[in-house]
Amino acid sequence: MKREMSVAAIALVAFLPLVLSEYWVHVLVVSLYYIIMAESWNLIAGFTGLFSLAHHAFAALGAYTSALLVIYLGVPIPLGMLAGSLAATAVSYLIGVLTLRMRAIYLALTTWAFAESFRILIAMEYKVTRGDLGLSVPFLYNTPRAQPHLYTFLALTVLLLLFTKKLVDSRVGYLIRSIRDDEVAAAVMGVDTFKWKKRVFALTGFMAGLAGSFYGHYVGLLSP
Repeated sequence: MKREMSVAAIALVAFLPLVLSEYWVHVLVVSLYYIIMAESWNLIAGFTGLFSLAHHAFAALGAYTSALLVIYLGVPIPLGMLAGSLAATAVSYLIGVLTLRMRAIYLALTTWAFAESFRILIAMEYKVTRGDLGLSVPFLYNTPRAQPHLYTFLALTVLLLLFTKKLVDSRVGYLIRSIRDDEVAAAVMGVDTFKWKKRVFALTGFMAGLAGSFYGHYVGLLSP
């Protein structure tokens, strides 16, 4: 029953651009972006029990990395988005190495500090990022229209949701839930908790970076 409902929901979203105005199609695109971001955060907080406040910064990192590569180096947009996603993955892994031995409020505050520092860096590097004035970004499909971007975002959202569903239903999902429920007990049972926390943090950083890079090339303007 759940599978049929999911297929029906996907079909409905795919059909709606044919009958809705451009504004409401834009709302759908933005909603899909936030669904990916929510799923990314749910994987790290809901399933692994790590309260991170850095994921919007990983999305921004993916978006700015892709945009700057495309604008200044002439990199094709798909390669730029891939590079943005990988940059977010690498930085999230590094942040994880530095912070994931912390717990609860200490982890939240440290990741928030990183996110705020990154925002300030973007604002201050005016010559590169255009700061608060905003950086004009090439559109993914050479058009500001929402409809073609919607189908790309829809496909991306479905793929990531299916991937995370498979992940949490697998042995990996069992391991990360054991960390969430009782990290000490998981470690006693032989789970390398720090290793798995780093991996999940990097994976969710990739998801956020990918969503951010797609979104940046959809809205056409980035600002901190």
